[in-house]
Amino acid sequence: MTLKHFSPETDPSLYRCSCGREDCDAPAPSPLLLGLLDVMRETYGREITVRSGPRCRWYNDRPVSEGGAGGASDSEHPEGRGADLACTRSRDRWDMLRAALATGFRRIGIGPTFVHVGVGEESSGHAQDVAWTYYPR
Repeated sequence: MTLKHFSPETDPSLYRCSCGREDCDAPAPSPLLLGLLDVMRETYGREITVRSGPRCRWYNDRPVSEGGAGGASDSEHPEGRGADLACTRSRDRWDMLRAALATGFRRIGIGPTFVHVGVGEESSGHAQDVAWTYYPR
């Protein structure tokens, strides 16, 4: 698959875990995630910065206070099927959400500084056509 916008050189966060360990066993990003992100970038019409892509289970499950991501146990990141995209402005968030939906993403999370897009499969316990927030309750 040839990607127009996302490569290991231009988007290292999409291709490697942030744990920094030599024995990291994070998966590669799924081809479906990469393909949809590339199309989403075209639809969005602006740069997209990936803050977090695939993660090893060690990093995903560790609390932020212990240097981890504090990810959910059912996170798409340790499967290589999720990415957090930097987004802090309301108008950009709206445009990014429109582009994600138009592209075909069926799992979207909205946080204060990012938008999560995922391609987790229902057979793996990931419901489809869902959106959630990461805001404190």
